[in-house]
Amino acid sequence: MKRNLARSLRRKLARQDIRKHLPPGAPAQEPRSQTPKIPLKRNIKLATLNVRGLNKTAKRKELELYMIEHSIDIMVVQETHLGEDIRETRKKHTWHFSGGEVAGTIHHGVGTIYHNNLRHFHRDTECISDRLMVTTFNGKIDLHIISAYAPTAIATEEDKDAFYTSLTEEIHKRRKQGMTLMGADLNAKFNEK
Repeated sequence: MKRNLARSLRRKLARQDIRKHLPPGAPAQEPRSQTPKIPLKRNIKLATLNVRGLNKTAKRKELELYMIEHSIDIMVVQETHLGEDIRETRKKHTWHFSGGEVAGTIHHGVGTIYHNNLRHFHRDTECISDRLMVTTFNGKIDLHIISAYAPTAIATEEDKDAFYTSLTEEIHKRRKQGMTLMGADLNAKFNEK
């Protein structure tokens, strides 16, 4: 009991000491940020699709209509064939792309598209490579969505190993930071025996 009283007194004196050095009316500590969070009971419909190119505006409009018709909140896309990391905010959806050029040609690219009613929950989009990106949304439990496009069978073993190493690192990095979901075209290879 005496120990608790002594601790309370020390804390009170420390707060008073801090307040002496603050301007009048200033709070004793920084206010917590009020970032909106996705509620636990909110349903979010997620889809993934290999789009085989999104260079044409008509294809993007078609994809948006598909998302609206099927009430899809978030779609991760692969093989966008876009050569840069860009963000587009459209009337109903926000698009994030991760891309790059290899030997002057654009073959890969991944992206995340989400409905604008989720825009204020969006925290960050990390473009890791032209084959991998992570989009994070604030929530009671944070939501990390990985969009991945694995190298095909004709790629070198080094390219495949580098991709899967990077993918594994991103998954492990977020292991205890909320829920991680992945939409991917993993170009599965089956061994014949």
